[in-house]
Amino acid sequence: MSIGISDGDVDSVNIVYDTESQRIVKKGRNRSLDEPMLSDGKSEDPTGLSAQISECFPDWDQDVITSAIDAAHTSWISRGQSALFQPRHVKADPTLWLLNLEGCTRTVLFDPGNSRLPTFRGWLSGAASYDERLAFALNGIRPTPGSNNSEPTGLLVIGSMSPDKPDRVELSDLPNVKLVNAGQMGGFEYFLLRPTLDYCGGRLFAFNSQQVQEIRVPNASFCDASANEPSGSLALVVRLGPDRRSPRRFMTTKLRN
Repeated sequence: MSIGISDGDVDSVNIVYDTESQRIVKKGRNRSLDEPMLSDGKSEDPTGLSAQISECFPDWDQDVITSAIDAAHTSWISRGQSALFQPRHVKADPTLWLLNLEGCTRTVLFDPGNSRLPTFRGWLSGAASYDERLAFALNGIRPTPGSNNSEPTGLLVIGSMSPDKPDRVELSDLPNVKLVNAGQMGGFEYFLLRPTLDYCGGRLFAFNSQQVQEIRVPNASFCDASANEPSGSLALVVRLGPDRRSPRRFMTTKLRN
């Protein structure tokens, strides 16, 4: 399994861990987080998602589709079959859609006006799925009660993909966050909820079609996590303390769900 360890700033080291021998077999430096991904500053769409959306939904202008791709407000749920899509364009509302790209149908997954935070306008920041259940994060701002100021706010939503099953959990007491998929193991999908301004301040969650649980390590927060189904092991990088300069530790563990 592969896992990254941040230095607390912009660089990180990638570790490849052999679960059978229980040894680190490879280390390497990752790209600095402040180095540009592409020289022209634009995103690419190597998976062809833009073309599939255009073919299925000709009523959306190409500019609307490109706006979501360029701003990274799209996420595959099942590659080539279904995806999340949120336009970021003056010609379209910022509704989050669940797209069925096989049947060319679309379902409103998140309408900002119908959230428990009606003044919240958030943008997609990562997603994970297990069977018919979906977890996704939104980042935005909302007015501060009793003042004219606004504050960065993150929202985690976990619920069914089916519109006729309105079971939904919303966690709203968050800073701006990124949902990072950590893999599937033991009947659960794992993901990190990582603050955008604190790489090692993450929280680790596991969910399936019946339940959601948060995994905790005493007096620690999560930098990275990777689930390995064949070995039943979860590799973790944790920060031992609230300060960004607190020491990090790499560990592996076997969880009983």
